[in-house]
Amino acid sequence: MSVAQEKALVFLLTVAPLVVVALWSLFATQYSITPSKAILLLYYLLYVYAVRWIADPYLRLLGFLHLPRPSDRSFIFGNTGPILQDPHGRQTFSTWIDTIPNSGIIYFSGYFYAFHNVLLTTPEALQDVLVSNSYDWEKSPSLRKLLARTIGRGLVTVEGAEHKAQRKSVNPAFSGKHIRDLVPLFWSKSQDLAKVIADKLDVVCSEPTAGNEGKEGRTGIVEINQWASRATLDIIGLACVGRDFGSIYNSNDEFIQQYNKIVKTDNGGSILSMVLDTLSIILPIHVARWMPFSSRIREASDGRLVEVKRRDMETESEKQIDILSVLIRSGQFSDDGLVDQLLTFLAAGHETTSSALTWSCWLLAINSGVQDRLRAELRGYFAHSNDLTITAASLENLPYLDAITNEQLRVMPPVPVSSRAAIRDTTILGQHIPKGSHVVFSPWAINRSKKLWGPDAEDFKPERWLSDGQGGLGGSKSPLSLLTFLHGPRSCIGQAFTRAELKCLLAAMVLKFKMHMADPSEVIEPAGLLTIKPKNGLRLRLTEL
Repeated sequence: MSVAQEKALVFLLTVAPLVVVALWSLFATQYSITPSKAILLLYYLLYVYAVRWIADPYLRLLGFLHLPRPSDRSFIFGNTGPILQDPHGRQTFSTWIDTIPNSGIIYFSGYFYAFHNVLLTTPEALQDVLVSNSYDWEKSPSLRKLLARTIGRGLVTVEGAEHKAQRKSVNPAFSGKHIRDLVPLFWSKSQDLAKVIADKLDVVCSEPTAGNEGKEGRTGIVEINQWASRATLDIIGLACVGRDFGSIYNSNDEFIQQYNKIVKTDNGGSILSMVLDTLSIILPIHVARWMPFSSRIREASDGRLVEVKRRDMETESEKQIDILSVLIRSGQFSDDGLVDQLLTFLAAGHETTSSALTWSCWLLAINSGVQDRLRAELRGYFAHSNDLTITAASLENLPYLDAITNEQLRVMPPVPVSSRAAIRDTTILGQHIPKGSHVVFSPWAINRSKKLWGPDAEDFKPERWLSDGQGGLGGSKSPLSLLTFLHGPRSCIGQAFTRAELKCLLAAMVLKFKMHMADPSEVIEPAGLLTIKPKNGLRLRLTEL
């Protein structure tokens, strides 16, 4: 059945009963609407609903029946039963990709077969969706509305022509030259982090290590996740708005307090506060901006940051390099628009890098040989220098540090799964995909696919990025085999920023501490709503070097 025939049949099923009832009432007045007929009307509405959400989707299913799909399915849950038991579908999607024979597409249905989903499994299929036909696909409207009421209409939440215009205006803030200029800032705050953590260690020890024999250091157990969150928030504050929040020293800054109310899931406020915060999510954006949930953060950011930044730019002769200054100079954004972009970069840049640093420390703590080799590379690089300063040029001359960050971002991507909805009829690898269908791509599953990365795909193996002739692909055959930052027009605009920041933070930690698990038998479980972090935090034993 063609798409046109399908639409005609659904239209006929929906309209025909109503036409019959209307004509009957017109020519037979004894059948005019009475209270009892109201029940008939209710039945008809239920009928229309059933046609719309069951018959129509089922007919659409006919166009997917020839595609590979999981064998486990039920009428109620479709193929989503295993996903309900598997957060983000990490293991489910990995198993499907590696065990179900397919040529790039796997079909799976949602509840009552009413939701059609396509899982992308090859670089070629990803190329079609993320690059070639990227604007045929958009984020879920409900997700975009929720995010827009939290962080505004920034790059993450807008689509289509508005996204193209914003991306063009924001690009200069993330150019290669601009990121290189920010590396000294990254390194300075990374050293501050290491020093503050060292001061928190409470046990003096004299563990002999290469380079500091006989030197007494300190040791202690530290929850790394909270420190990673504080450090990355300070860095994004300086890089975004030129303001040091000082959260590694304290969290009393008004902006930090209001920002934390957005990114944290717990809410200990009053019932009235909870009602108002809920309304700020439900109401239209232009109204929600002035509800307490949004207005508090906007007062702290707009009134304190944008206004002060404009004044500083007028009075200071030295050109400021933070992202907010670049956006103000572009002249493309209103004050509300600037705050939207600011909150977007704060949320996206802070959460993803914080997650990446936490997982990097965990991987090094359980792979002591990798940690020792990285420390040796860093010490060797600085052996003939009295100044432990890292610049952009330094990062380019530390290949093992680069390999470790690449491998960490591969095996533990901060955002493990993403999806898009077709806003028009389109195709993937020649397969017709009707409007309204959903496509799912899992960075976790693609990055760990044995078909793309070989039999050791699940292993943390930085050496795969050092092989000659790989062109930075880590042994894979396509750049799209690494999906951490996506690809195409909707790829992460801040990926170079994140990589440089992560390298500086990791280098500072490895030079300052030897890292071990506080409890070697502890099983670390990934968890999180959008980004993944250790479910119960990450407790490491750090020994100062």
